[in-house]
Amino acid sequence: MSVAEYATRTMYSNSGVRYSYGPSTSLLYLTSGDSSDWVYTKLNCSNAYGIELRDSGRYGFLLPESQITVTSEEITAGLLAAVDMIYTQPLNYSQKRKRRFRKKKKKIM
Repeated sequence: MSVAEYATRTMYSNSGVRYSYGPSTSLLYLTSGDSSDWVYTKLNCSNAYGIELRDSGRYGFLLPESQITVTSEEITAGLLAAVDMIYTQPLNYSQKRKRRFRKKKKKIM
């Protein structure tokens, strides 16, 4: 959650638009089989994120052309902030998950 908070704070500081963050089922609606499920299972990531468009209900998934560039700039800033935080913070989530799934070495007597 701290990574998502940092990313959305960065997005807000760049554009003034607030993005919500959290599990998609509590923020939006129940989903299954979406891209975050695929990332979680196929790439063995401890956290998978979905990003909704900036629309607040008027356009839905079909943003007008005038909002496409600004939306992509906001999302890019957020993604770069998230990657930077994951890469630079000690004991980040990806390191914890990797440690948990490492195979134990067998002792040879």
